[in-house]
Amino acid sequence: MIKLPSPIRISAVDVKMSLVKGIKEDLELLGDYKEDQGSYTIRVDASIPPILLLDTLIHEISHAIIDIYHINLKGEVEEEQLVLQLGSAWAQIYRDSPELLDYMRGLV
Repeated sequence: MIKLPSPIRISAVDVKMSLVKGIKEDLELLGDYKEDQGSYTIRVDASIPPILLLDTLIHEISHAIIDIYHINLKGEVEEEQLVLQLGSAWAQIYRDSPELLDYMRGLV
């Protein structure tokens, strides 16, 4: 497996990312995002299959984006539902259209 990049930069913030064994069993989660006194961290369970790992990374990065950019969600959309659907949708797009990632990589 390719090494997970860490930290990643979101706005002017460095977010540490790590693959951790046992999150699924300990917290009954596939991953989590935390901000604690200016320290930003994303952890993802290392034991999950690659497509679920991609989904979970996008899910947790979406939580970080909402937090760091102070996105105020209003109306019927709740944050957890939004990031759940975004994670699954982007993972499916990347899986089914790998040339899109190559194209996007060429833009930066």
